[in-house]
This record gives sequence, C-alpha cells and structure tokens, in this order.
Amino acid sequence: KVFAVFLFLCIYQTTLGQEIQCQKLFIAAQNEPAKQEFYNYCANLANRNNTQQAYFGVATAMYAELVSNPADKLSYFSRGKDLLEKAIANDYWNEELRFLRYSVQDKAPWMLQYHDKLEEDSYYIYQSLSSGKMNKSKAFWKIVIQFMIHSENISADLKAKYSQL
Repeated sequence: KVFAVFLFLCIYQTTLGQEIQCQKLFIAAQNEPAKQEFYNYCANLANRNNTQQAYFGVATAMYAELVSNPADKLSYFSRGKDLLEKAIANDYWNEELRFLRYSVQDKAPWMLQYHDKLEEDSYYIYQSLSSGKMNKSKAFWKIVIQFMIHSENISADLKAKYSQL
C-alpha cells in the first residue's frame, strides 16, 4: 500500500512538473526557435493528460507559423485548434484551458474565423481571478493578467478591471 501511494506521488509530481514546463515554454514561445522547442516538448510527452493535450493543441496551432506551405499552415492550425477545443470540452470550467484558447484566438488571423469565444473567455477568466478562485499572485496568472491588459480584443472597461487585479 505504501508503494502504491509512493508511485502515485511520483506520477503526480512528474505530471505537475511537465505542466509547469508546458507553461514556461508557452510563455517563452515568442520567436521561431522557442515555438519549435514548445512544439517538440509537447509532441514528445507520452500519455498526455487533458491539460497537456491542450498545450499540445496550442503548440500545434503556433507551429503553423513556422511552416511555409499555406496548406500545411492551415493543417497545423486546424489540428491544434481541434486538440484545444477537445481539451476544453473535457474540462470546460478550467481557467487555464480557457486562457490558452483566448491566447490562440487573440493572435489568430481574422481570416481563420476562430474568434468566437474571446469575450466569453476573457470575462470568465476575469471572474475567476477577481473572485479568488485562481491565485492572481502566482507567476502564471500575473502573466495572464498582463496579456489580457495588452490584448487588442478586449474592451477598455474589462482592461481597466484587469488592471485593478
């Protein structure tokens, strides 16, 4: 029985560490080499959990920026979007997943027509942060708040509310 608890804790710690690494690589994915590293890391995760699957979806959608063939660009973006939406469908009230979707929709070219949840997600994330459900003092959520404040797809009123968090 002790071994089973130890094994569970080892697996939990590994999964938690992998998710933190996904967060770090996602935040750092501001240039081609960093996007490539993010994609490679997520693609090589074995037995992805739902959150890791969402990060792989984001990494796949972002990878579309690195390929030159327009058909490949659309293919990677669509595959990433589908992975992300499936993860959200499995855990709809997960704020981190909703932020991941917001970030992809915020940066997606308008011709791809993937912007339908920007307002809903931005308000849901704000509600979770302002109510204390999410710890706004954690580094990841501080970055989320700054991202939302600088987003061009959020109302001035909501930006002001994010600024007061």
